[in-house]
Amino acid sequence: MTVVPPVVDASHHLSHDELVHLRSRVIALEQAMIAMMAGGSDDQRALIHDMAAFVRPPMDAVQDPLMMHAADLMDHMADRATLLARVLG
Repeated sequence: MTVVPPVVDASHHLSHDELVHLRSRVIALEQAMIAMMAGGSDDQRALIHDMAAFVRPPMDAVQDPLMMHAADLMDHMADRATLLARVLG
């Protein structure tokens, strides 16, 4: 049996201004997380990659695009933090 996750469309509940504000807050949080990860150790950044692998569904499971995208973003943020750590170090 295939399980289909529910589709949530927040655009019906949030105004354009609220969505813009939410996006800017998410961007700010992402940048803050990258800065904090850059200050951490290589092992801590590797843990982010490990968690991204854990978030990805197993190959024999339903491939949830949202979870796969989230895992890709986690990897990308950890990679950016590693680059920032090199620049700052």
